[in-house]
Amino acid sequence: MKLNRSFFLWCALIPGALSAGDTKQVVIEDPKPFYDARRPVTNPVLNDLAVPRTKLHPVMIHQTMPSTIDTTLGQVPVGGDLQLYALQAEWAVTERFALLANKDGYIVFDPNNSLTKTSGWANLGVGAKYAWLYKPEKGVASSIQLAYEIPSGDTDVWQGTGDGQFVPTLFFLKTANRWQFQNAVGARLPLDDADSAFLYDSVHLGYNLTDWFYPLMEVNWMHVTNSGSGEQRFGAQAGGAVPAIANFEAGDLVNWGAANSGTFNDLVTLGLGFRINCPHLDNIDFGAAWEFPLTDGNATILEDRFTFDVEIAF
Repeated sequence: MKLNRSFFLWCALIPGALSAGDTKQVVIEDPKPFYDARRPVTNPVLNDLAVPRTKLHPVMIHQTMPSTIDTTLGQVPVGGDLQLYALQAEWAVTERFALLANKDGYIVFDPNNSLTKTSGWANLGVGAKYAWLYKPEKGVASSIQLAYEIPSGDTDVWQGTGDGQFVPTLFFLKTANRWQFQNAVGARLPLDDADSAFLYDSVHLGYNLTDWFYPLMEVNWMHVTNSGSGEQRFGAQAGGAVPAIANFEAGDLVNWGAANSGTFNDLVTLGLGFRINCPHLDNIDFGAAWEFPLTDGNATILEDRFTFDVEIAF
């Protein structure tokens, strides 16, 4: 019996038709999960991207200090500025786990009045990050990070005292279309009573306006939960008296251990900036932000700050 040629044609087409109608096809995963996720710019020591990523991260900060600061002696003139030149690094051992160096660098402290012009090395900070929630198909990730700040720096620039600090942080990231939201909540927990302890919260909102330009807005909040001992230290500055007379804490780079930091125990800043993805070198992001306080301008050593960075991903 001869079979019609159309019979063989249908036999060839039926498997393809069935598989085309199968709703349980294998989904090919994105080879670069969270490719469009951008690192925050401000608060670079305490804030980072929730997703582990192998990268180098050069940072430069130029911070102007207020003309006067609030102390137990009244308003003390300071003015001037400080700079930080740093290189952070992260190694993603897996897509969920990374080792990192989140604090280092060289500080140039240049006040106009009362305090001493000097420079020196910052403390070293090292740690690890683990993404316990990792769903790139939904644009959602969350990670926990534990860092330790080693008191290895120079006391002339407010570093190198105490027994160090543990810095735990919880990150949450959500991307949707061109939008990105991230929140980082953490604490600085000193291992001795000399340093102050505080909580912090950094909120990031950004939008991929184009394939290469990403404007952003960030709010950083720091809250002193336990004032330091106020003991005499950092001898190059006012004979070591700053921790005893300052009515606030110094912020993200510095921990004075100020005994009266409960007087102004909150610092809130707003950062406005952008990231630029380098054309033809899509693993390189340039970032810049201008940051200024929303709380009392004399209860901080930050009148305003410009942060510039480069993220080089591998």
